[in-house]
Amino acid sequence: MSKTKIIFLATVLTVSLLNAGLAAAVTSTKTQVVSNTINGKVTAIDDNILTVVGAPKNTSYSVDISDAKITKSPSNDTVALSASDIKVNDIVRIMGKVSGTSVTATAVIISMPPSSSTPGIVTSVDGFGFTIDKNVGGKNQPVAYTVNINESTKFIQAGKTVTIDDIKVGDKVVVSGLINQSNNTINAEKVNLVSTPESQKNKQVKEKPINKLDFGASVSNSVMKFFQSVGVFLGNFFKK
Repeated sequence: MSKTKIIFLATVLTVSLLNAGLAAAVTSTKTQVVSNTINGKVTAIDDNILTVVGAPKNTSYSVDISDAKITKSPSNDTVALSASDIKVNDIVRIMGKVSGTSVTATAVIISMPPSSSTPGIVTSVDGFGFTIDKNVGGKNQPVAYTVNINESTKFIQAGKTVTIDDIKVGDKVVVSGLINQSNNTINAEKVNLVSTPESQKNKQVKEKPINKLDFGASVSNSVMKFFQSVGVFLGNFFKK
């Protein structure tokens, strides 16, 4: 075999090996397991497997949280949480090993919604909380919210501490806490008792405007009675 043919075959063999190596590298890159972070919304829960929809383009991920540390943000990391604390519709941040759409989570952070203040009228009360109707945007039909309380919930009325026993149907309250719009619940941190039906009634009586006609009639009657009394007195005096 000539030297030229040997060089040609060697070149072809080298190019083939390079192409094969490049293809293997591309394939390896596609299936490479990497550490990553996924932000998304929990759409389903099956034991320790979460279905999380997130970026990019609403990709659905299957997330194994069997060995993951679960916390809430903002929260105290010393609080122990479990898989049962994760609910459908929760917004979560997943950290762990990502392979395609399969994730082995090392940490799960449940993003807590910001605290807000919600005014409303109390419609029912029990030992675990109460419900309120909130008039949203001036609509005729109010929106009902369930207010959950715990041992740390504070109840305030006119700057003084009160209790759940002081909350009655018809009271106007402002509830501060974490609100979940998906099921209309509020985890109350503080409840401000603004007014009661009785206080509203007293306020309306005090603020009732004076009717000028009624006032004038009242004055006229008083003056007439005065002069009548004077006339009777003088008549009796001169008879003597």
